[in-house]
Amino acid sequence: MKLTGLVMITVLLLASFQGDAQTVNFSGRDIPLKNIFTIIKSQTGILFFYDEDLLKESRPVTVQLNNVTLETALNEIFKDQPLSWVLADKTVTISRRQQPATSIPAASTPTTTIPVRGTITDETGNPITDVTVMVKGKKQGTVADSNGRFQIITGQNEVLIFSSISHSTRELRVERAEMNVQLKSDVKPMETFIVGGNLSAIKRKADATAVTIIDAKTLEKLPFNTVDQIFRGLVPGTFSFNAGDAPEGIPVLNIRGTGGQNALGTVAVYIDGIEYAGGVSYLCQLDKTNIDRIEVVRGPGAATMYGTGSNGGIVQIFTKKGRTDQVSVNLTSSAGFYQSKWVEKNPFQQLHNLEMTAGFKKVVLTLGTSYRTVGPYLPDGGEKNKGFYLNTRINLGKLQATVTARYNERNFGISRSPVYDTAIHPRTDILIALGSGDTIPAYEWYNVRPRPSLHKDGLTETFIAGINLLHNTAKNWVNKLDAGYTTNGTAELPKYDGITPLQTSYFSEEYNTATIRYSNTLMLGSTSNDFGATILSGAEYKRYSYAWRFNRASATRTLLDKDPDNENFGSFIQINPNYKNVYLTLGLRYEKNELFKAALNPRLGITTNFAMGSLIVKPKISWGRGITAPSYSDRFGQPANAFTILYPNPDIKPQSQQGFDYGVELYDKKGKYKFEVVYYDNILDNMIGQKGLGPDINDSTIGAYISTNSAEIVNRGWEFSGEYNTKRFTLQANFSIMNSVVGDTTGNYLFSQFEGQSPGTRLFNLPKHVAGFYFTYNFFRLFGKTDRGSVSINLTEADGIKSNSFNKYFLDVAYGRIPHDQNTINYVVESSSPVFRLGFYGEYQLLYNLRFFAQGSNILNSYEFEYTNDYYATHGATWLFGFKYNFVKANSIK
Repeated sequence: MKLTGLVMITVLLLASFQGDAQTVNFSGRDIPLKNIFTIIKSQTGILFFYDEDLLKESRPVTVQLNNVTLETALNEIFKDQPLSWVLADKTVTISRRQQPATSIPAASTPTTTIPVRGTITDETGNPITDVTVMVKGKKQGTVADSNGRFQIITGQNEVLIFSSISHSTRELRVERAEMNVQLKSDVKPMETFIVGGNLSAIKRKADATAVTIIDAKTLEKLPFNTVDQIFRGLVPGTFSFNAGDAPEGIPVLNIRGTGGQNALGTVAVYIDGIEYAGGVSYLCQLDKTNIDRIEVVRGPGAATMYGTGSNGGIVQIFTKKGRTDQVSVNLTSSAGFYQSKWVEKNPFQQLHNLEMTAGFKKVVLTLGTSYRTVGPYLPDGGEKNKGFYLNTRINLGKLQATVTARYNERNFGISRSPVYDTAIHPRTDILIALGSGDTIPAYEWYNVRPRPSLHKDGLTETFIAGINLLHNTAKNWVNKLDAGYTTNGTAELPKYDGITPLQTSYFSEEYNTATIRYSNTLMLGSTSNDFGATILSGAEYKRYSYAWRFNRASATRTLLDKDPDNENFGSFIQINPNYKNVYLTLGLRYEKNELFKAALNPRLGITTNFAMGSLIVKPKISWGRGITAPSYSDRFGQPANAFTILYPNPDIKPQSQQGFDYGVELYDKKGKYKFEVVYYDNILDNMIGQKGLGPDINDSTIGAYISTNSAEIVNRGWEFSGEYNTKRFTLQANFSIMNSVVGDTTGNYLFSQFEGQSPGTRLFNLPKHVAGFYFTYNFFRLFGKTDRGSVSINLTEADGIKSNSFNKYFLDVAYGRIPHDQNTINYVVESSSPVFRLGFYGEYQLLYNLRFFAQGSNILNSYEFEYTNDYYATHGATWLFGFKYNFVKANSIK
């Protein structure tokens, strides 16, 4: 497969070179255009297609072209002609230059000042956000809000210029106070900027990694309230799950088989460039309201720039920053319910968000708050969430400073598992023999009966503080500094009702991460654009802290274990050279950490893009390596307890993941559709497991263990994703084939179910494949002139998940379905049918700033487990109904 991928990329790159390799060498004065066509054809083989009448409008050309590219030659020849050209399939088509219908002279005399407002839409009637509106000939303007509305005070008879990244520029003269403007789509997919695994933004055409972007518009229409629920079905190669919305459930995110419950690799999370403590386990603390976009980088290549803990991939979250040109208030208020078979009454839920932004000439201030409650859909459960965030952006000439802060608090009741509530008539004749010769009914031995209440509450807290400094030192040189601190912690707490007895113990954990990173980007290029390069370099310091505690029948916390703070140093350099439209990625990171010896992680990639009929084709290939540091106890050991002792291993290596990505992206030139296919071949090496050494040399009553590097995991698979857009609907779909297996059986495994297994054994808790489907349909002018609506459907599917089910084993024994086996330590099951989750989002826009919405997740009311869960039960459908109000008062840009 590697050879096939290399051949495919080589052929495509050769096609790209051949499409641009022509050069022109010609000089002359007052040469007829038709004669020049003949000369260029003889030098390049390019054909010219035109109407003879068009050439009658042309003028003779005087040029001096010395070994320039075909594109440069054509631009020079046609720059003063009333004609334009398009190159496709080795043919240059000549047409009459379309004079901009919107090019209007600016007003030359003072006019009456009036407030002008309106809505900017595309050809389909959808509002366009972030359109810049400028007064022609003046440094005065504004930007359209999220509903496409703009407002500006200007003179009657002035000319307004409407411009957008993805739409054609249009000019209109102000003749009335209300102006509704329609812009034509002008999609340039290769020119969009993404950060990906590169620390700084680069154009998509130059990035060779597998990156998926989820924008704010898509996030809004997904029927989920927290970030941890959105990935599966929307991002290829990912599988995310938890036990419904169980407050005490830990969200799990797998990317290509790494990370998550098996802990074979890790996925790092960054919020505005600051590492998020605890990673994907605390994504449930983040709501989606304040998020501008999410970028998910799949595979180990991202680790070159981001370091240890990101070898499975990274999730980058960029929050909204507000605008200097407006004051806005955004309010969302909603209420609804969960459907649950585990409690007598369906629990109530509510969600409210309020955000205020004030933009001035040099300062933008954003304040936001959220409040959410969920009733107990499991016995003794329920939760209350509240959050606050602050964002301030200051522009000081070439320096831009952004300060962010966020606090989230979640109070929850630790629910009682109702898994055995229906097991009220087990067979009493199924007996388990005890060592003393006595017997006990199997249902009592396995406690197959309704579980007692835990009588615990819980508290989860998140705190984030960060500063981002950006200095545009020169036209082609940018310096950045990202610094911040994040903490995430969860604690079990006693219920203080005066009646409930205290439990024997209360567990808590806390993650802390500090990040300081400096980087600079230097952009180099030639005037002919044949050669160019971007050089990124920098260094970072991170400090990690983790502690877990037990409370012994008291509210006072007793510290039992805290890992010493771990310091990580990294330096990196990445060069992105390009020749014409071929782009390379050459990266290297040096990393030093007290938990492992110094490591070097390289990164390589190559990509290009070229036209093929109505398509833009972008082949790509990349290779990368990333690491995950061993834990403190893996290297330094753990003291003896009543049963075991863990010896130190100073020579332990970090887990390493490395491998190739082969991919092709296809884009329609008109922006109607796009498609991507990726094959990945990633190997996780030096897997860390615990090896049994027999009795301790100092105390033969306890067992001795040592953490060591053993085994290899092979992650291979295919990722298919596509998108199609028409005037009224958008369709997105993806399908991922995931195959994570044991590649080497040397040594003992961290998980006992893999010990001694042959190569090819599938990993647990990972699907064979995952699929997703996202559909949005827009309605225009439903009942009035300004109202509109939309409906979105979200469908996910997962299949073939292999897992351990002790509960199923206990139930099967208690009911006599299988015999009791004293040596059974696991009970492997595999899902035989796919599990579907269907979501719905619909909204009705009554006014330009007032929308009503309804959303539902799992609306088929399925209680199926997406994987076998031994602790928590799932809920059914969840529904929310509410409204969104957006107030905007525009300021002028001066």
